[in-house]
Amino acid sequence: MASNILKKIDGLLLLFVLISSLATYTMDEKALKALRNEIKSDNTQAVSEILKQYPGAANVLEKWDYPQGGALHVAALFSNEAMVTLLITEGEADIELKNDPHLDFTPIIPAIFALHNTLGRLIDHGARVNVHIKPERKTPLHTAVEVGRRDSVRTLLEAGASRDAIDSEGNKPMDYLSRCSDPVAAAKIEHWLRNFQGPALPDAPQ
Repeated sequence: MASNILKKIDGLLLLFVLISSLATYTMDEKALKALRNEIKSDNTQAVSEILKQYPGAANVLEKWDYPQGGALHVAALFSNEAMVTLLITEGEADIELKNDPHLDFTPIIPAIFALHNTLGRLIDHGARVNVHIKPERKTPLHTAVEVGRRDSVRTLLEAGASRDAIDSEGNKPMDYLSRCSDPVAAAKIEHWLRNFQGPALPDAPQ
């Protein structure tokens, strides 16, 4: 009799733990969704409040929303410089957080496509400009050249991006000009790649 009662108590305790865990998980999911939405809306006050309520939320990976990754990936693409700084200083967002083990994108990659200069702000906070990204081992400069993002190319060059970095097939950023669909951007980028006189940082360690 006593043993049956103990078993029932153990079962109830286990059920309570499972329900508590599920509630916490659901709450985290809601907070994560809210955080990403407020970042996209440039609502720094709301983002700051969420970060205070859920420490560590800035580095939680999301694989089912665009862009994949953490809060800094979202801010780099959709928000502005102030939001990037907020996430790093208040949310302790990892500037080198990889969005996926197989893709290896850090926040500097979505920043290449941004309307605001989130790329420059990430670099100001220490983002590596010569990091190689899986699976093709392209650097941010390879990507910026490929998609014809002139401002991003210039920002990367001024920050010391290497024009001699090679991808997995031995291609340098200059070789990616043939992939650029914008001839005007390609011509400008080619001029910068050939004539830029600023310093270049050494290639990132493997």
